[in-house]
Amino acid sequence: MDAGRGSYLCGLVLGMAVGVAGTHLALSGRPSRPPLRLPDLSIGTPISPDSPEAHLPSLESLTPELRTAFAPEPSTVHAIATAPVETTPAPASPGDPAPIEPPRQLPIMPDAEPLPAELPREDAELRAFIRDELQTLAASEHDVWYETLRGLSRDDATEILRIWKMTRGPDSGAVWPELDQIASAPVPAAVAKVAEKKPPAKPAAPTTSHTPGLTHLSSHQVEVRRVCQHNLANSSTPGFKRRELIVFEHTGRSPKESPDSSAVISLINTSQGKLTTTQRPLDCAIHGNGFFQVKRGEDACLTRCGRFVLDRSRRIALPRSQGEPCPIEPAIVVPVNVERLEILADGEVAGRIEGSRQVLGRIGLVQVVDPSALEPVGDNLFKPTAASGAVSATTPDQRGELMQAHIEESNVDPAEERRRLEALAAQSASL
Repeated sequence: MDAGRGSYLCGLVLGMAVGVAGTHLALSGRPSRPPLRLPDLSIGTPISPDSPEAHLPSLESLTPELRTAFAPEPSTVHAIATAPVETTPAPASPGDPAPIEPPRQLPIMPDAEPLPAELPREDAELRAFIRDELQTLAASEHDVWYETLRGLSRDDATEILRIWKMTRGPDSGAVWPELDQIASAPVPAAVAKVAEKKPPAKPAAPTTSHTPGLTHLSSHQVEVRRVCQHNLANSSTPGFKRRELIVFEHTGRSPKESPDSSAVISLINTSQGKLTTTQRPLDCAIHGNGFFQVKRGEDACLTRCGRFVLDRSRRIALPRSQGEPCPIEPAIVVPVNVERLEILADGEVAGRIEGSRQVLGRIGLVQVVDPSALEPVGDNLFKPTAASGAVSATTPDQRGELMQAHIEESNVDPAEERRRLEALAAQSASL
């Protein structure tokens, strides 16, 4: 081995020896301490204040090296705001989806009836009866008649359909050739579209039948039953007004009076019917007071039905179940070259002819003192009586507004009429 390498090894060994000796001297100069003993802890072991486990060494009693090693790190927990923080939503960009609205509460219907615990069973026999009697109507109209006649006796259902057919006839809702141009004319954009017109039904011969259990009805009960049947038969007739009866008490003072001699008076319920939009510019409904005045032959009659057509002279008229339509008074003639027909709220009728507006006339409304005392004369028409008072023109503050492309539906409540018929049947069965 050469001298350089031997000197290197000797220096290395000497340095290690000096280091070991210095470490020994440093450790031997500190006072001796008993070794730490870990506490003997287990689940459920109680610790008393006098036990050695309760006097564990604190962090200050450790050496500086161990104190630094076991010192807890500085906390990085941040304070949390307890008060609500108001934030301003960022403006939505065109590409963002539309916000979802929360569900709205359903409106409360004060006159709503609860659903029955058990739904009524399907009456297949009544379905077949309606299909046989109303073969020209659509299936949706069969469903309407099924709901109207369900629960009634077969005699009541037959009589109601017979009255309904008689009030229409083969010429019901006749559309004259001149009407095609006006019926397809445009309607103002504010007018909505609705269901199509019902096709007329063929007339049926009157039928007579007797329902078991209804033989004990008095004369005024029979009249009430007839009125209910008439109301139900016209529950879908535009502008029809419900018939009501007033039955007076039987006094029995006169020996000639029979138990069935109670006086009965028929009145007209002229309350407002529901307004429904249509596609026809000739349809016109009255919202408020007043009647249309039409001429049937030589007689002036009143009506609330505004489902007008054009007669052969191109006058605005009300169709009848039999015969020529009844023109309104004063007469309004629609020229052949009219491109668009307008009926304003005050009754003014105007037409667009070659782009210019031309006033054709005005639909006037009339009134009587007591509309409930008017006399029905068929075809949804009324005549004044001494009790109703004479016919007079409405004043601007009394007349209703006209609504083009609308019809006023019947004010008959089919459910109420059915309840009346069922009550009469129950009364007869209890006698």
